Amino acid sequence: MKRTAVLWLFFLLSARILSGPAAIPDSVRLALDKAPTDSLRIGILLNYSLAEASARPSAADYIVQISVEELQKRKLEKFLPSFYQSLAAYFEKAGDYFRAIDLLGQADEAAMKLNDLPARSSILNKTGNMYLFLGDFTKALENHFKSLTIKEDLKDEKGIAASLSNIGNIYFRLDSFVQAHNYYMRSLQLEEKIRNEKGIASCYINLGAVFDKLALYDSALLYLRKSIEINSRFDNKADIASSYINIANIYDKLNYPSDSIIRYFKKAEDLYSGIGLKSGLAEAWLSAGVYYNATFEFKKAIEYLQKALDAGRELRSAEIVRRSAKELSDAYAHIRDFEKAYTYYKLYKQAEDRISNDENIKKLTQLEMQHTFDRKQREQEFLRQQERRKQMIRTGFILIALLFVTTLALVIYRSYRIKQKDNILLAQQKEEIAAQRDLVMQQRDQIQRQKEEITASIHYASRIQQAILPPEDIRQQILPEHFILFKPRDIVSGDFYWMTRRNGKTVITAADCTGHGVPGAFMSMLGVSFLNEIVNKEHILHADQILNRLREQVIRSMHQTGREGESKDGMDISLLVVDDASRMLEFAGAYNPCYIVRNGDITELKADRMPIGIYSEKGNTPFSCQTFQLQAGDGIYLSSDGYEDQFGGPEGKKLKAKSFKDILLKIHPLPAGEQLAYLDAFFEEWKNGYDQVDDVLVIGIKVT
Repeated sequence: MKRTAVLWLFFLLSARILSGPAAIPDSVRLALDKAPTDSLRIGILLNYSLAEASARPSAADYIVQISVEELQKRKLEKFLPSFYQSLAAYFEKAGDYFRAIDLLGQADEAAMKLNDLPARSSILNKTGNMYLFLGDFTKALENHFKSLTIKEDLKDEKGIAASLSNIGNIYFRLDSFVQAHNYYMRSLQLEEKIRNEKGIASCYINLGAVFDKLALYDSALLYLRKSIEINSRFDNKADIASSYINIANIYDKLNYPSDSIIRYFKKAEDLYSGIGLKSGLAEAWLSAGVYYNATFEFKKAIEYLQKALDAGRELRSAEIVRRSAKELSDAYAHIRDFEKAYTYYKLYKQAEDRISNDENIKKLTQLEMQHTFDRKQREQEFLRQQERRKQMIRTGFILIALLFVTTLALVIYRSYRIKQKDNILLAQQKEEIAAQRDLVMQQRDQIQRQKEEITASIHYASRIQQAILPPEDIRQQILPEHFILFKPRDIVSGDFYWMTRRNGKTVITAADCTGHGVPGAFMSMLGVSFLNEIVNKEHILHADQILNRLREQVIRSMHQTGREGESKDGMDISLLVVDDASRMLEFAGAYNPCYIVRNGDITELKADRMPIGIYSEKGNTPFSCQTFQLQAGDGIYLSSDGYEDQFGGPEGKKLKAKSFKDILLKIHPLPAGEQLAYLDAFFEEWKNGYDQVDDVLVIGIKVT
């Protein structure tokens, strides 16, 4: 059909090449009039618009306008969303992303008027991907969450999986690798459920990239090779090329021969060049340039990085411009051309300021929480509507019953006047009893529903809190021999744990936020978000500096000034940084210590007596840093104060720190799983009927 439209228009449009469009030519209108179907008319109008826009890019907006007006005159508004999307795809391929985004916005408006939810979901998804490529993460996430909401309402599992992957891509670009992993795994579970092989392959690529960033290279290579195997069956050259780039980067980190690394970069470049995907070429050139910089081949590095920078500028991608400019600045600095090094450093900082700032992080967190809240509200509103329908049915039956009883009473009144008074009195008494009973039952049901709604909301908050904590598979790869005893006092917890591996160092923390339950849980979510930003984004890898920076973030976000009567919210924390190669441990703590057990002796690394938060007595005194040389077989223990503060035992007293240390000495020789079981069983026995007084968190690590 499209081919017929092209042939039809070939001669009609040739006369237009040397003159500007004032309106739809009569020859095109004639072709539209003679076209037998609406689909063919849309094809003719689309090919006319693309041909004119290609010949005269400066008149593209006007060409689109007159084409849309012609489409509306012919009552073809139902084709507007697809018409705008086809134009947007053309401008996207041409590198004019902002015009493409504007056309997608018009497509969304048209789909909204038609109440075409599948079309809206697709349009919002494409818009989010374009904003991600341009480095505008806030708008990218906003569009993807809107798309996800529609897909959830449509029960579109394939679409939901795609949106989850896209959201994971945004967190990956922000260096929030644990959150990116959570979204990728949720997407993979859905793709496997619906047996979508292309979607599964895409998830494998994403997971490979995450494991690469977490220095789990064997897992990364496994997923990337599995993705290549699937994509080869579908001849998906773009995704195969993406996997090649990731494999080359991992080979570089594993010190593979230079020929193997360069071969994968070249294979990726050839694939992208063959399909004409300029954004992919930009990524291939950039990755090759980074590699040549690292191997001190600065002439080749500058050649590839300059091509990546030019492509990034042409594509208007702030992210590619930022990364290319930074690497070019480093290359020119190494060859002592400091003037060019400074020029490219300024370009890097300009792009960095567009992409990375605290407001973006806050907006992204707000968007994620707003999406979760909106979805819960929609579910609750649906349940309330169902309950109102049931109530209307019950009321109708009651009214019918009352009408029947009244009619029967009138018949009895006329037939048996003598017994009428007694019968009416008896009927009234029965009605009063029934009404009182119904009222009591309604009040009971209402209270029960309210309790269930509140409990369900808190359980949902618990799932959100669990989602931001490091999942078990990542914990096992970072710390093969460890355990975590995590017992919230309520459904959600004010205690949290967090760990990651960056640049050959492992960071582990156990924290106790102000309060417990819902208030503590909100503070714990802030803590995890700030730690992700400090370690994974700002690359701070010294224990005392991490706590100093965390305190600054908490004070700023809580607007704490030290004035009397304001919020004193904060957290107590113990934090370790272990150099994986030298086994040198750094420790810093706010009230909470670290215990190290070796050969039957226990060493306590004491924490500073000040919290993460405003503290008038010590002002902004920096946290101290303690070091300890670890050995194989050492046991490291971090905890909140919930375990040792528990009341119980024969006399109903607190367990206290001394008894807690005695337990650690006793269980240290046991495997991690048996230590966890012993601590949990002892705690439950110690409570001896008393309620749990606080959230409980104990982390145990055996050095291997």
